[in-house]
Amino acid sequence: MHLIVKTVFGSHLYGTQTPTSDRDVKGVFLPTVEEVLLGRIPKNVQILENGIDGSLFSLHAFLHLATQGQTVAIDMLYTPSALVERGPQAWVWDRIIAHRSKLLSRSMNAFIGYARGQAAKYSLKGSRLEKLLAFQRALQGTCPEMGLYTYWERLPKDAERKNPAGVPELQIAGKWFGATTATKFVVEVIDRAIKLYGDRAYDAYEAGGLDWKALSHAVRVSKELKELLTSGELVFPLQDRELLLRIKKGEIDIQQVQDLLDQDLLEIEVLAEQSSLPEKVDTKWWDQFLLDIMSEHFKLKV
Repeated sequence: MHLIVKTVFGSHLYGTQTPTSDRDVKGVFLPTVEEVLLGRIPKNVQILENGIDGSLFSLHAFLHLATQGQTVAIDMLYTPSALVERGPQAWVWDRIIAHRSKLLSRSMNAFIGYARGQAAKYSLKGSRLEKLLAFQRALQGTCPEMGLYTYWERLPKDAERKNPAGVPELQIAGKWFGATTATKFVVEVIDRAIKLYGDRAYDAYEAGGLDWKALSHAVRVSKELKELLTSGELVFPLQDRELLLRIKKGEIDIQQVQDLLDQDLLEIEVLAEQSSLPEKVDTKWWDQFLLDIMSEHFKLKV
């Protein structure tokens, strides 16, 4: 592995860091000749240096992400040089940066849906966790051998139905249980489901079912795309960092955040139609770029 660059990433790049924010690093490396010829190029490598978590992408993986318009790659491409640590193969980064405008297109708004989907997913996780915890509390002190029907009226439910045999069933957080099911079995299933939820879901639960960090990322991505479609550039720290930090802290009403997202999406549709950027990234051009870089890399015999 031969380092090209490491870049500061996350909140310390966006300007939305807080005293408790972790430091994050991303980077790109050139695979060795052996890794290329043997077809064993790693997509990424995790690193831990001086207590800072990070990940390095192989050049192949990075360019694949960049041609797809993935935010992680685009953010790295526009990271200020002062926040970039140059490696022995930094000449590759210089060439990428010289042509980074070729990685922009009008179809980049596809990742907006992903960002909003992530926000919705974590918000949903918080909501489901809240329901599971309420169901767990309702089952405390029950007799393990008794059927669920014994406690039917006190149990929270998302929905009810009868199965083909006529036995009532209830749904909670996407899970169905029959009235004749032993309570101990239901408790085991609910306990296992709760243990599967991570810290972000618990944070969302504590915040009333909302993951404000995920929501701030959704707004951030929409703001970044508006800037790219308008100017063809992206400047860090972000000009909307104060707004994003307030959203991250949960200081702005959820409806206002939703309105911001909706308005940004409407503007993005218009900007995309008016933009002089190409409809799609020319992936064949970047394939040739990669071939040229690797050819030079091979000649160096590293």
